[in-house]
Amino acid sequence: MTAGSSRSGTDPLWDGSSARPETPRILCVDDDPNLLNGLCRVLGFDFEVVTENNPLAALDRLERDADFQVVLSDLKMPQIDGTLFLARTQRLLPAATRVLLTGEADLASAIAAINEAGVFRFLSKPCAGDQLVDAVRAAVDQHRVLSAAGAAIPLAPGTFTSIQRSPAWLRPAPGPELLRTPVAPLPTPTAPADSSQTRRACPRPGSLLALLAEVAGEALAEGRTKDAERVLTGPLETLLKNARAGRATNEADCEAAAVLAARLAAASRESSWLDYPFLLFTALRRLLPSRAIDEIQAASHQVRRANPAPLQLYLSALELSSRGFRHAERCQFKRIQQCRALLAATG
Repeated sequence: MTAGSSRSGTDPLWDGSSARPETPRILCVDDDPNLLNGLCRVLGFDFEVVTENNPLAALDRLERDADFQVVLSDLKMPQIDGTLFLARTQRLLPAATRVLLTGEADLASAIAAINEAGVFRFLSKPCAGDQLVDAVRAAVDQHRVLSAAGAAIPLAPGTFTSIQRSPAWLRPAPGPELLRTPVAPLPTPTAPADSSQTRRACPRPGSLLALLAEVAGEALAEGRTKDAERVLTGPLETLLKNARAGRATNEADCEAAAVLAARLAAASRESSWLDYPFLLFTALRRLLPSRAIDEIQAASHQVRRANPAPLQLYLSALELSSRGFRHAERCQFKRIQQCRALLAATG
C-alpha cells in the first residue's frame, strides 16, 4: 500500500464501493510502509483505513479531510514524533480519539503523550492483531460517546502534577451529617467459584492504566515515588470520578487502582493515598478485593495519621448489606473492619 492511500481500491478484500457511510475511518501514520500494510490487513475488515508515512503530510490531509474517528500514530518518526503529531491533530480534530503505537513505553513518553496529546490508549510493538482491533474498536466507541455528548473531552493538559499533602479529589470531606445519611444497600457480592485461585489484580491489557501501572511500578521499585505519583494521579482521579458518576468501570482496573494507591501510600507515607481505595469502592458499592486489603493493611504500618472518615463511610455502607453476605464475603468484610484498628494506630 502506498502512503496516503486508503484500503479501498488497493486490496481485493476491501471494496470501497461497498463501504457504508457509517464505517469508521481510521488514519494510521507511520514511517514504516511494512507496518502500514500490516495495519491495513488487520484493520481493513472492520474499518476504512487511510495511511500516511509522513506525519507532516498527514497533518496536511487533515486540513482538507477531517472525517476520521480515530488517529493512530507511531511514536518515533523522523519528521516529528508521535506525541507532537497527535497534539497537533487534537487541535485539528478535537473529537477524534488518539492511539499511540510505540516500542518504547517509558515514563517520559507516557506523561508527554497524555499531557500534550490526550492519548486514549497505548499499544506496544509488536502488537497482536486481536489486541489492535479491540483497541481501535474501543477508540471508536470513545469517539461515539464524546460525539453524543456534543463535545470532545480529552484528558486535560497538566493532569499529571505532583500530589499535594491532601489533594482535593482524595479528601472525602464527609462530615457527621453525611455519615448519618442513609446509603442505598450494596448489591450482594458474588464469591469466586474457586477461592484457591485468586485472580491477579492487573489492569486490562492495552489500557492506559496498564501502561502507567507498569511505568509507575518501575519508578516505585527504583525509589522514585514522586514520579510514580505524577504518572498515576490523573488516571486514578478519572476512575474515581467515573465511579462516582455511575459510569461503567472495569473490575480489573478498579482492583489494580486500589492496589496501586495503597502502594503509593506505603512508598510516600502519605495517608491521603490510603483514602483512595475506600472512596473508590464506596462509589462502586462492592467489597474490596483480597489483594487490595492486603496492600492496605501493609501500607497502614507505613503511613502517618490516617484519616478514619473514608473507611468509616465505607463500612457504614457495607453494613447495610452485610446480612446477605455468604461465608467468604463475611470473612472479607471482617478483614476490612480490621483496617479500622490499623488506621487508628497511625495517629
